Amino acid sequence: MQLQIGENIRTNRQRLKLTQEELAQKLGVSFQSVSRWENGITYPDIELLPMLAMLFGISVDTLIGTDKAQEEEKTAEYYELFTHASGKEERLKILREALGCFPYNVRLKLTYARYLTTLRLNSNGDQKESLNEIRTICTSVWEESDDYDDRMEAIRIMTEAVDDEDELYEWVNRSQFGESDFEVLMNRYERRGEWENYEKTKEQYLLWSIKDFCMNVRHRLYRDRNDGFPKSAAEGSVKANGIVINILDLVSDGGNKDAFLYEYAFYHTRLAAGYFGSGEKESGYKNMEIAVDEILRWFDIPEGTEIPYECYCFRDLTYIKPKNTPFDFFTRAHGWEWFNSVRDEPRYKELCEKVEEKNREILKKQQT
Repeated sequence: MQLQIGENIRTNRQRLKLTQEELAQKLGVSFQSVSRWENGITYPDIELLPMLAMLFGISVDTLIGTDKAQEEEKTAEYYELFTHASGKEERLKILREALGCFPYNVRLKLTYARYLTTLRLNSNGDQKESLNEIRTICTSVWEESDDYDDRMEAIRIMTEAVDDEDELYEWVNRSQFGESDFEVLMNRYERRGEWENYEKTKEQYLLWSIKDFCMNVRHRLYRDRNDGFPKSAAEGSVKANGIVINILDLVSDGGNKDAFLYEYAFYHTRLAAGYFGSGEKESGYKNMEIAVDEILRWFDIPEGTEIPYECYCFRDLTYIKPKNTPFDFFTRAHGWEWFNSVRDEPRYKELCEKVEEKNREILKKQQT
């Protein structure tokens, strides 16, 4: 039988927010010893096991992992009872009894928090005390678990349970990998039956997905050049960004392109840089002028404006204009060296100044 003591020591140490050094000090051993235990290189001396178990508030059997099979068998029995229970009070009693036996079982904790959330939603959010309990459980799972799925489930539960918008977005922003903010919010609105918010968020997700797809296409074409693709980096940039602009034209065919003005400006800027780098100065200026016109039109759309987007590829969507951010690609040095051949020319400086004037306005507004 493989002992799980190293993993259990690490899990319980992190649960108590102890460093390896702090745990070692409490036990009178070196922190290297604790490190070796957690990495499965050695085991603690047998006389240390009761002290470790007492410190963690668990049994020695739990510490060394010999009762894991018994725990799984017993929790399966609780889940069976929970599934066949006939009422709210009976189900709560079963879950609380299970947690009393296995207080550190993450699956049980999340099941309990999920059930409390379901009850809270069915009562229209009236159960304020349950929200505190849900928050405590989800926070502990988020802070203590190393499992991605457990942490995402804690996020989903909390975003469904909370009503306060600040707290909602605090939890939404914890989803940094895997599910996007849009997906977390869509899950919330679906669970709460807030279908108008669900549809609006879904629209934003679809438009964001199109923009993300365009960026991925550009990277793939530019970086993975195959036979027949221009060997020059500048020429490759011209072809890659030209294809992405064609994609934007395709998904905007016959409709309002304003939802993609920022993306058009970005890719025309990259196209201009590629042309300058290839020595095609006039084509570079032509695309730079287009980019400047597009970004200035984008800046002139007030933040929060609902921009209609029509396309035969999708049903009609509405894009919410986000906050403006400076468009500083013309003045960047690193990564935009292809502009170096024209930076000192009056025509280039004039176009840059039009954008810089807007950038200064944006920064001034942000500072106030």
